[in-house]
Amino acid sequence: LEIENFRCFEKIIIKDARRFTIITGQNASGKTALLEAIFLAGGNTAEIYLRTSIWRGREDFPAPTLPSALISILEEYFNQFDITKTLRVWFRDSHGQEREIRLVATGEEVLSLPFGEAKSSEATSSKPSNIKFFWRTPKGELEAQPEIKEGRLQLARPDYAYFMVFLNTATVGSAKETADRYSDLSRSNKEGPIIEAVKMIFPIVRDLSVLSPGGVSAIHATVRGLDRKIPLGLLSSGINKFVAVLGAICAAPGGVVLIDEIENGWYYAKQNDMWKAITKVAEDQHTQLFVTTHSREFLEQIAKTVMENDKDYRLIRAEKKNGASEIIEFSGREFSNAISSGVDVR
Repeated sequence: LEIENFRCFEKIIIKDARRFTIITGQNASGKTALLEAIFLAGGNTAEIYLRTSIWRGREDFPAPTLPSALISILEEYFNQFDITKTLRVWFRDSHGQEREIRLVATGEEVLSLPFGEAKSSEATSSKPSNIKFFWRTPKGELEAQPEIKEGRLQLARPDYAYFMVFLNTATVGSAKETADRYSDLSRSNKEGPIIEAVKMIFPIVRDLSVLSPGGVSAIHATVRGLDRKIPLGLLSSGINKFVAVLGAICAAPGGVVLIDEIENGWYYAKQNDMWKAITKVAEDQHTQLFVTTHSREFLEQIAKTVMENDKDYRLIRAEKKNGASEIIEFSGREFSNAISSGVDVR
């Protein structure tokens, strides 16, 4: 994985991500930015740039109606907001297939000068007024520049995406999104692994189903001792997140699930059991996981599981040095040995 001129990263290279890659580091060191870069590289639409911007806390906004309006939105993705340099994310998967995205600011903007200040009434600004999107996938390359047609912003895009799901604090609690994924899986009789994992760790739950009281879809649980089904979030926010993660994995067979702050909402004593269940489902679905964590308790809880299968693990620590974000890689064996020896790898 190579990332250039993206958010806090001037240039980083990750040589060896594994099926389960765990990312640690202090606040503002680049953990979430790393997940975002992977997510954007897998996609095939400019809309996900707007979506991740909203996840970062930016107020929701209408879709821009001018190409130049994209500049003010997208410049936050460029390192040091420097849109004169190309933003690039590239990766090669275990099958040897490559994907690359690039963003390049282009164009000139004509400005009117006040009368009398120059012989010409117009001057050209060096500030770019448009942006080009480049996608390179196993099916070919595409260059696209936003255009205005019939008063709407339009952009060509490739028809091939590397399927990824991004779960963060803004999306993991979405009852409707989780219910929609579960409903799609249920229609194909693929919800079994989720129910099995939940019942194993939370025996109080007997079954899961999607109901729409008041027209709003949500997963409901059949709970021992209760004579009616209850919304999963009412039972436990931790169980709700657990099901959201499992649903994302089952919805992305052969793809990637990115999880920001995976430990949030989980009781520490349950974390290893939940992690083992999640990785078991991920292995069965051939799904790769990238997760961030701040929690030493979580790392200590899963250390034994990592040690049992260290070849499938990689630890990445993001660090800030002299204002720049850097990446340090550790093997699964180094990771498990450090945790077992009491070393704080965060």
